[in-house]
Amino acid sequence: MRQLFSKSRSLRRLMSVGIGRRSREAESTKELASPVKSTWRCFSYEEIHAATDGFHKDNLVGRGGYAVVYRGVTADGQAIAVKTMVGASTDEQREKDFLTELGTVGHVRHPNVSALLGCCIDRGLHLVFEFSSRGSVSSNLHGKAN
Repeated sequence: MRQLFSKSRSLRRLMSVGIGRRSREAESTKELASPVKSTWRCFSYEEIHAATDGFHKDNLVGRGGYAVVYRGVTADGQAIAVKTMVGASTDEQREKDFLTELGTVGHVRHPNVSALLGCCIDRGLHLVFEFSSRGSVSSNLHGKAN
């Protein structure tokens, strides 16, 4: 699946620019590509697979219209939530949803929003967040259990 997604121009560019680095244009003009340096990184599929115990059903914490979320613990002991994009009708739509969310949550800094730690494009499209034991925004707003 990585081959499928890595052929996309937008995903190839995202992964080749280097997270938290200057773009080629910015290097030539000595300007930063963005005013806030990205702190997220690319996770390997093996890392998120191990952290979620193979995406075990006991680690499933949420299911939405276009994604499922699993909790996990990284090798260094950090609690994470792995959001796997699954519901789009086409690979192109799934990729668009992934890039839209990555572009949005990648820049959000707020105490009530789980921080984006990174992503993985191996064997699907995955976003990795800090795990919040307080539940989802929806469950907190509407009083639903996860």
